[in-house]
Amino acid sequence: MQNLDYVMIGRRIRSSRRDVGMTQEQLAEECKCTSRYLSTIENGKKRPSLELLTRISTVLDVSIDSFLFDSQMSYSGYLVNTVLSQKIKMLDKTHLIYLEKTINNLLELQEACGSTMKE
Repeated sequence: MQNLDYVMIGRRIRSSRRDVGMTQEQLAEECKCTSRYLSTIENGKKRPSLELLTRISTVLDVSIDSFLFDSQMSYSGYLVNTVLSQKIKMLDKTHLIYLEKTINNLLELQEACGSTMKE
């Protein structure tokens, strides 16, 4: 069994919070805790309860396992808003057109298969 590294959990929370452009105060308010307590979690000095970790995960739209184990598995919102959006911004106009056509083809395929493929 893998031990949890609470310093790294805190760093991942901080990084995810910054990725979405939230302050500690904003996240704390959304999660119904104090910014001071959130700061101690982000610094690895306190261990968040499962309930609080769930609220943080929901607000930041990042999977809990991403915080716990630095998993590549993330919520679709995180993938779209962070990973894919950064890559899309690097495409030139021609490749953006190809991307749109590819996405349209994937959506048609998804509809034909009756699959939503959501996690």
